[in-house]
Amino acid sequence: MDVEHRVVDRVGDTPQDLIDVGLPVNPVHVLDLAFVLPAMIVTSILLWKRHPLGWLWAVPLVTFAAAMGSAIVGMMVVMKTTGFAVPAALIAAMTLSASLALYLDAAALLPTIRHSRAIPE
Repeated sequence: MDVEHRVVDRVGDTPQDLIDVGLPVNPVHVLDLAFVLPAMIVTSILLWKRHPLGWLWAVPLVTFAAAMGSAIVGMMVVMKTTGFAVPAALIAAMTLSASLALYLDAAALLPTIRHSRAIPE
């Protein structure tokens, strides 16, 4: 499925690519719901309990959230500029969400980078 098909298809219509291969839903959405969302839930519980594995998984998942949020914002902006009805409030909310994920990612990684530079080789 290329970007052109995703942008051209209207909301509620089944993309032709999915009809051609006989799939009822997009496999990417299934993977997100089957793996990423449960991983984020488990990681948040581990962080809540202050378990070290929570910190191990939090950074990659927040990085994924920042990248995915940025991609979604980009797609919504393209859709808006090509004439699709995308509410500005939705774009603003996704931008805020992606920015928050990016901030949390930087807050988690910057102390590690500073500490690694302070260690003499």
